[in-house]
Amino acid sequence: MSTLGHVVCAGELMWDVHGQLAPGAPVPRHVGGAAATGALGPRRSAIDVSIVANVSRDRLGGALVASLEAAGIDARHVRRVPGRSGVVFIASSPRGQSFVSYRPQHDGKLARVAARRASDALLHIAAADPELLDALVALAAYPWGRVVLDVNARPRAWRGRRGLPRGLKQLLGRADVVKISADDVAVLAPKAGWPESTSALRAALRIPGTLIWTRGGRATGVAGPWGSFEQAPKRAGGSLRTVGAGDAFCVGMLTAMLGSWPADARAWRATIARAHATAHAHVTGAGAISPRDA
Repeated sequence: MSTLGHVVCAGELMWDVHGQLAPGAPVPRHVGGAAATGALGPRRSAIDVSIVANVSRDRLGGALVASLEAAGIDARHVRRVPGRSGVVFIASSPRGQSFVSYRPQHDGKLARVAARRASDALLHIAAADPELLDALVALAAYPWGRVVLDVNARPRAWRGRRGLPRGLKQLLGRADVVKISADDVAVLAPKAGWPESTSALRAALRIPGTLIWTRGGRATGVAGPWGSFEQAPKRAGGSLRTVGAGDAFCVGMLTAMLGSWPADARAWRATIARAHATAHAHVTGAGAISPRDA
């Protein structure tokens, strides 16, 4: 396929609050949500990026939109809705990281996107939010050049739900690429006996496209109509910034895909190497994927 000229990221927007807190100093907040971080990486490579999401009509929502626009992202398809803005507080300690989150409130709808612009664009669905599944299925039905789905199943959003809902199955069947993590699998079906091989998991989920299965520090599994392989990431030592590692992986993957769409095992190995390198830079502190707005 010819080079795709535009990226559309769809999903959730919120503020991440983390970093060093000092008396009298501004609270360090960072543009967050998988849709935002998925958009910011390709934009830094001078690629045109739009975002489809909802934010509150409050000042926090307005500041989110302003920060994205300042980064050069087209935010015309961000809907302003009643309710609170999403905020995640992240505290780090020697024992690890703890989270307190307030998920954004919305009406389950997304803005319409001009279908005529979709044909040369890559749609990146940054999270299969259960409250947005119907809207995401409708969005994925546009004539996109390619569709990439990061399942990104957050425990709080999926709490109390059993099995794979119809909307998620539709997205899995529509996407050209599905990225799923070991944590996603544990959230969606904690008691299920999932296959060990990526090819078997792809068959179990009925994914016609390419499946990318990340498993923390273990090798990433990749399987598609062209075959399958496993590729280990570079080991990272010291104090690691694990929050956002999956988003960083997707940033590297999307950037590589936009240069040349992978069609065989050799091209996919290069794509996964780029994704691993971006995630490694993020967790070791060598690279950042979201701007700060104090």
